[in-house]
Amino acid sequence: MEISLNGSDWKFRGFWPVVGRRSGKDQDSSDWPSAEVPGCVQRDMLRIGKIDDPYVDFKSRDAEWVSNKEWVYVKKFDAPRKLKGKRIRIRFDGVDYFADYYLNGEHLGESGNLFVPIEFDVTDKLKFGEENTLAVVLHPAPPEQAQMGWTSKVWTMKPRFCYQWDFSTQLAPIGIWQDVKLLVNNDIRLTGFWTRSVLSKDLKRGEARMQVEIESASVGQATVEVEVSFAGKKAGSAKQEVKLNPGQTTAKLKISVPNVKLWWPNGSGEQNLYEAEVRLLDAAGEVIDERKTRFGFKHVRLTPNTNVSPEALPWSFEVNGRRTFIKGWNWVPIDHMYGGDLDAKYERLLKLARDANANLIRIW
Repeated sequence: MEISLNGSDWKFRGFWPVVGRRSGKDQDSSDWPSAEVPGCVQRDMLRIGKIDDPYVDFKSRDAEWVSNKEWVYVKKFDAPRKLKGKRIRIRFDGVDYFADYYLNGEHLGESGNLFVPIEFDVTDKLKFGEENTLAVVLHPAPPEQAQMGWTSKVWTMKPRFCYQWDFSTQLAPIGIWQDVKLLVNNDIRLTGFWTRSVLSKDLKRGEARMQVEIESASVGQATVEVEVSFAGKKAGSAKQEVKLNPGQTTAKLKISVPNVKLWWPNGSGEQNLYEAEVRLLDAAGEVIDERKTRFGFKHVRLTPNTNVSPEALPWSFEVNGRRTFIKGWNWVPIDHMYGGDLDAKYERLLKLARDANANLIRIW
């Protein structure tokens, strides 16, 4: 079970560097401005009128100071009594960049990679039936190389376009840019589920190769069930008994799919997608955890052009046995700032690309 801690009921405040870390665990945030998570400090500051729109004229220069301070984000929430006795974690799917975390004044840990989720076991730290205070202290943005800097000196996983490129300003965002949630489980849970599609040479039959990652707190036994469906109809299934050891256990399963519906690029055919679902069952047959994902059956390769030197690189695309002329663009980030209605922006831009008959987008 997941309990979202997202929303616009967070509070935030800026501090000089190091001051936020020293005081993040015991701040009274009652009179602080409201913040929205997922999001970033710059968008919150824009929303409350503390900076001007950085996309107008050269006003981004007037907002560069934001990334040089520390910012404390606070969320107050209740933990239902019914959760007591369960194993509970707080999960941050993405925080940019260096950060410290506190729950009810206790330091949980720190992180420093905006692409890697971080979890903390708070089973024994939550106040059940009472108000809890979660605080995240965001450090100043790390100094990093811009487009014309020294690549060999890049030492973080923070995107370089934030530090000024030919298409962007210098506006390094910091913030809780992805979901925050409470994960409520027993001692066993799913931590990963991947599906790789493989086609037969005649492109008529497929095989879904699945990898399931399971985390267990102790030795035990579980059953993994996977099912593939298309348009709501079952296409195949598999089951496997798994012996669990403390830590991570991997299960691998295969499902044969006859008469596959191929996935095609835009303009060449339908983008047929299959759905894969995994269920983790305990010894009594009760579902402990489950996940879903979508995938397509396709075969893509680069082939040599005709009537060229044997040493020439293969630059022609072949999709599902059909030579395909590639039309598309490079895709750069669409916004410096996280949060807001970015989904609508993505949808509009991708529809424009689709309607322009693009069939490949190279994402930087």
